[in-house]
Amino acid sequence: MKLTFLVVFGLLTAGKPAVTRNATPKPPDESLVIQHADMPSYPAMARVAHVTGTVQIEITIRNGVVVQSEQRSSVHPILINAALENVRTWKFRPDANAKFSVTYIYLLKKKRSASGNPRIEMELPYLVKITAQPPQTTTNY
Repeated sequence: MKLTFLVVFGLLTAGKPAVTRNATPKPPDESLVIQHADMPSYPAMARVAHVTGTVQIEITIRNGVVVQSEQRSSVHPILINAALENVRTWKFRPDANAKFSVTYIYLLKKKRSASGNPRIEMELPYLVKITAQPPQTTTNY
């Protein structure tokens, strides 16, 4: 009886694509797979000044290397510079030639937590989200 159920279940599900939750969308062009990227960071001065924001960057890739990157945002320049600096470290397959947008989101938590490390979420090559803790305030008496 069990064997019959497994065979029938197998026949019913054969050829159907598997559905996975939280699957990251694949880039439309396989050459846009990043082979190297430095870890992005939240600029220390931006944390101290409580600067947050979203940076949009237009990227042009030729022969696997970022040859041009232009910001399309009106946020604080310190965040723009950090995003541009990071995206210039990206390396793609040597045959990659494309133009696309990437979004960097810089957020600060409201309260400090035990872990002092920023949380970095990436859906490369289209999204980088960095959530950092606010700087520790000290009082000198």
